Amino acid sequence: MISAIELAANEFLLGALEKLGHKMGPPIPVEEIATGVLGLKLVEKPLLEDLSGELVFVDKVLVVNRRHTASRRRFTVAHEIGHWVLHVQITGDLVSCGKASNERMEIEANAFAASILMPKRLVYVSLLDALNAGRTDDALGWARIALRRNDDGYLHVFNSLLYRLLLGGEAASAAKRAELVADVVPSLALLFRVSREAMTLRLKKLGLLEGILD
Repeated sequence: MISAIELAANEFLLGALEKLGHKMGPPIPVEEIATGVLGLKLVEKPLLEDLSGELVFVDKVLVVNRRHTASRRRFTVAHEIGHWVLHVQITGDLVSCGKASNERMEIEANAFAASILMPKRLVYVSLLDALNAGRTDDALGWARIALRRNDDGYLHVFNSLLYRLLLGGEAASAAKRAELVADVVPSLALLFRVSREAMTLRLKKLGLLEGILD
């Protein structure tokens, strides 16, 4: 079942990419979305280590901690976009992303960020491409086409048949499925310009590291 946060993130992302004239594909241009779609001023400056960023609603300024890695800064931008979309009417002037922030809003903004940085269907398609790399027969081409259709039912077909193809016709254990996916986490993280930790958490959320879809 798709969460309300993920649905909101998907709707927002599709509209934002259309406004920018971009097609859906990794990496998602969250910095351009922040500035070109929401009209935010993006500022990078040194902050305390445990403070990733902050969003000043009244001035439309998004501040990101310059001391953090590029992938973490991208996640912070996406996280603050989440605050803008989800919480603009209830937070007042300033939202700071740190240990003292409102826990519920931080969880929601994190979920929103993961959903726009690593859109569900795009992760599945990219995972297929990564697992199919080096094959001469493109055995997974049919599944890639199916996944691009707007029907989540195809994701269950993907989950049940993909690994049989990879394993020579044999059904895989959940552990073996997880091992196959975990092997391509570094390449997926690089493709989406997120950290390996963020990609791992996203794959777990989508059920791909346990072999079970939500």
